[in-house]
Amino acid sequence: MIKLVIFDLDGTLLYTLDSIAKSANHVLADYGYEAIEPDVYRHYVGDGIYELLDRAFSHTGEAVKVTDEMVLRFRSYFRGDRNYHLRIYDGIEELLAYLKLQNIKITCNTNKPDPNAKLILHEQFGDVFDCIFGQRDDVPKKPDPAGAREILEVTGASPAQAIYVGDSDVDIFTAKNCGCLAVGAAWGYRGREELQNSGADWIAENPMDVIELIKCKLK
Repeated sequence: MIKLVIFDLDGTLLYTLDSIAKSANHVLADYGYEAIEPDVYRHYVGDGIYELLDRAFSHTGEAVKVTDEMVLRFRSYFRGDRNYHLRIYDGIEELLAYLKLQNIKITCNTNKPDPNAKLILHEQFGDVFDCIFGQRDDVPKKPDPAGAREILEVTGASPAQAIYVGDSDVDIFTAKNCGCLAVGAAWGYRGREELQNSGADWIAENPMDVIELIKCKLK
């Protein structure tokens, strides 16, 4: 019986690539570097801001140490840019509505900073989510399972009762590390090949496929 779904955020629930790219490119510009095409960032997101900026600066061909000041600049820019070209993926609202009807808990575990994650999800979905955990300084980031395990504890679900849905290898590794069924979101940033190579238990081409999977699990 499925009692809980844990979602990744970027590239799973929401298309946020352009907003992330715009904020990171602002930081690059502050230090004299040219902007990077947004599509390049699909391979840079998912591991937190420090890694995102490290990959962006590395793209310039120069060795640049990412500082706390750079991260603060990104966070400041992102707060203003967070809705830039943002959109909810087709089928996500229907999936969330189905989960509500089935009394399945809806949660999010993301490496996006916790305040930003909560703000964006509340803006886009209201109070649909039962639990949202973003990156916090005192909790190891994904693929460490600490955040996912915290969600399991808060919701009272066991790993066997949970599905973890995400679009990257980081999400699949996180699901495996906490013992949840790992569902790859092929509609997201990284695509089917990365999800297969990272060991996804099941791959959904679209959010409606997740509904069909859950229906099978509920029989």
